[in-house]
Amino acid sequence: MSGPLVEVLLLSADRDRLAFRARTAGQGGAAPDVVARRLAGIPAGADAHVLHSTSWRFDGSRIVLTYVALPDPMRQAPGRRHVAPDLARGLDTTNPTPVRLSLDEVAAHACRHLAFLRATDAAVADASHAHRYIWELIDANFFPALAGALPMSGQGQATWGRGRSAGTTDPIGPYARIRTSASSI
Repeated sequence: MSGPLVEVLLLSADRDRLAFRARTAGQGGAAPDVVARRLAGIPAGADAHVLHSTSWRFDGSRIVLTYVALPDPMRQAPGRRHVAPDLARGLDTTNPTPVRLSLDEVAAHACRHLAFLRATDAAVADASHAHRYIWELIDANFFPALAGALPMSGQGQATWGRGRSAGTTDPIGPYARIRTSASSI
């Protein structure tokens, strides 16, 4: 098996739609964050940018570490596509890996992850001031939710299935106050 592949999904706004393009590189002995920052064209410590590790997957013979970054410094670069809100799901609770996993679904997961971080992470919320239009598109299309709070088949909004919050539609619960202040930017 080869070493991990680092993948960065670079987000930008395309009129009124969220767009992304992907860049990949082998780890080459460097830390994954360093490789991702290089792929994204983001200098270390750049406050107006966000780079976050959002997922990993097994693809053929190697692990792919996925990061999301914004803004895309080359937003007019070829290969951009619009982010669709499709989410991938595994077959059941013992087979969590989807049979097919498209890059569009990976991008949707990354955007949902960013929406949650904006609601719960002060540094990400602060960074969102610099690129409001991209964040408005994320907020308009991706509900900030924990990984297990996906809509049940045939239902619209995510609900908790069991436990003390059973039946609620607010999976960020105690973070709602943070969400309110972050979304009023």
